[in-house]
Amino acid sequence: MAAQRVRVSDSPVLNSAVDAEQDDVFVNGGEIEKASMDSGLHQSGELLDVPRAVTPRRGSGSIMKDETRRKSSTHKKTVSFSSMPTDRKISKASDCLYYMQQGCDLVKVRSSSRQYRRFFMLDEDMSSLRWHPTSKKPNKAKIPVDSIKEIRPGMNTEVFRNRESTKDVPPECAFSVVYGDNFETLDLIANSPDEANIWVTGLTFLTTMESLDLERQNMRDNWLQEVFESLTQTDQFVDEQEVVELVQKLNNSISANRIRLKFKELEQSRGPDEDRGRLNSNEFADLYKELSTRPEIYFLLVRYASNDFMTVDDLMLFLEAEQGVKDVTKEKCRLLIENFEPSKEGREKGKLGIDGFTSYLLSEDCDIFHPMHRQVCQDMTEPLPHYFIAASHNTFLLEDQLKGPAGIEGFMRALQSGCRCIELHCWDGSENDPIVFHGHTLTSKISFKDVIETINEYAFCISEYPLILLLQNRCSVTQQRIMVQIMKKVFGEKLYLKPVDESLERLPSPEFFKRKILIRSKKLPRGADVQNENGEGEVSDDDNNSDSYRKQQHNCHSNRRESMKRYTLCKELSELITYCEAVRFEDIQVAQKNRKLFF
Repeated sequence: MAAQRVRVSDSPVLNSAVDAEQDDVFVNGGEIEKASMDSGLHQSGELLDVPRAVTPRRGSGSIMKDETRRKSSTHKKTVSFSSMPTDRKISKASDCLYYMQQGCDLVKVRSSSRQYRRFFMLDEDMSSLRWHPTSKKPNKAKIPVDSIKEIRPGMNTEVFRNRESTKDVPPECAFSVVYGDNFETLDLIANSPDEANIWVTGLTFLTTMESLDLERQNMRDNWLQEVFESLTQTDQFVDEQEVVELVQKLNNSISANRIRLKFKELEQSRGPDEDRGRLNSNEFADLYKELSTRPEIYFLLVRYASNDFMTVDDLMLFLEAEQGVKDVTKEKCRLLIENFEPSKEGREKGKLGIDGFTSYLLSEDCDIFHPMHRQVCQDMTEPLPHYFIAASHNTFLLEDQLKGPAGIEGFMRALQSGCRCIELHCWDGSENDPIVFHGHTLTSKISFKDVIETINEYAFCISEYPLILLLQNRCSVTQQRIMVQIMKKVFGEKLYLKPVDESLERLPSPEFFKRKILIRSKKLPRGADVQNENGEGEVSDDDNNSDSYRKQQHNCHSNRRESMKRYTLCKELSELITYCEAVRFEDIQVAQKNRKLFF
C-alpha cells in the first residue's frame, strides 16, 4: 500500500500568462503557447511568493491554426513536489477559496476541440464561478455554485476523451465541472497539478458543505488550543524555545531549524510597537498548521471526505478505493482513528483529521514495504552458490582508494548495512602486528586485531546468515600464523573450521552456516606435500579479486601462468579455508569436473 505519492506528468506544465496583446488564445489540435511565468510558479518545486492574481488580458482577436504562433514542446517528464502557486501553503479549504477568489488563468476546452485561455474567479460572496473575457453577456459567463452537480478530476468527460487536442496535457492538470439540469460540462486545464487540486478542493468544498462556515477546522483548532494551554497554564504566550519543543512534541518530523525560521518570519511581519519573541495561541496554531500540513496529503483527504476530516465511512472508501485493502470493516476504521487521531474530540466522534491522516499514511500500517519482508521470507536451504550475496569492496577504506583514511568504521557501516562478504587486505606490520592496508597507496593503516574484534562485534547484528571474510594475504609466514591465532581467539566457535565433506553432491545452505564466519582465501593444493617441515607451501597469486591478477589479464595468455607471482602460505592459514576457497575460473566444464561442490 503506497503511503505517499509523487505526481509525474508526461509533458511540460502550462504557463500561467500569455501575451498581453492577445484576447483569446485558441489552439486547434496544438499546444498552448508558452509565455512568461508571471504567476510565480517555478518548475523547480520551490514555493515562490505570489501576492497578486494574474491580470486578465485586454484587446481583441484570436489565434486559429496559426502554426507560426505554436512552439514545439520537448516531451519531458516533470515531478511535482506540491509547490503551491500562492504566497501561502494550503492547509485548509478556506485557503483554496481565497486563491479562487483572487482568480487565475485556466484553459477552457470546447466540444469542438477548441481551447480558449480565460481568467476564472470565484465571486466574493462565493455564489458563482465567473470567467472573462467572453462573447457572452457578463451575467451569462458564470455558473451558480448551487447548480454544480459534480467535480471530476482528470480527463473524464466526452470532451476530454477526444484526446487529439489534449494529448500533450497531463491528466493531473485537467478537471471538469458538471452543472445544470442537463448535466453540461465545463472542461478546464490548469497550469499545474497543484493548481488543479486547489480548484477541485475548493469547488468540492462549496458544493458539499451544509452551510457557508469557513472555520470548519474547529476540531483541529480546539486540539491545538488545549495543547497550548496545557503548556502555558498561567502565561498566554510562548517563546521561541517553547515553540520548538511543543511543535516537535506534536510532530517530530519537523526540524528545529524550520520551526525557528518560521518563528522569525512571524516576528518580521509584526509592527515596531508589537511584542516580539513570543507567540499567542492563535499565532502558534497558524505556525503549526503551516509547518505540518502537507498539501498533497490534504488534497487526498478532501478527495474522499466532504469535510476537513474523514468519517468512518470516508476512511472505508479511501482504504478500499485508493489503498486496495480488502475486507475493510467499520470496526477496523474506528480502531485506526483511535490509534492515529491526536484530538480527543476526533477519537470520540470517529473523525480523522489531517494530522491523524498524515500520521497514518506515514506509519508502518500504511508502509509500501510488505511487513512479512522485514524478516527473511525466502527459502534459505538451497546451496550457498544459489544466492546473490551482498558484498563490500575495500571495506576498510572510508573515502578514496589512493590517499584517504581507513578505519574500522568501514566494517561497522558495511555490516550494519547487511553485507555478508567483506574484504581485508592483510600486510606485515611492525612488531609482529599484522595490518589491514591498501597496498602501494597513501591510505592509512589499521590493526588487523582491531578489525577482527570489530567484525566479531557486528558480524550478526543485522543478519544471522554466514559472513564471508575475503582475505587478500600479503603477509609473511610469521604474521600469517599470528593472524590465525587472532581469528581463532576472537571468533571462537563462530569460525567454521570443519573440513569439506567430499561425499556431498551439493554445497551446504545459508541455513546450515547460520551465525558462522567463513574465511575465503588461497589454500594449499589438495594432496600436495608441503615443501618443508614447518608446514609451508607455495601458491600462485591468481585470485580473481587480487590487483596482481587483474594486471595479469593484460599479459599474453600463453605465458600468463609462467609470469604469475607465487608466495608462501602456512598450513595453519590454509586449514581455515573450508568451503570458500579462492580459485581462478577456467570454464564450466573444468569447474564441473574438478569443483563439483561449487554447483
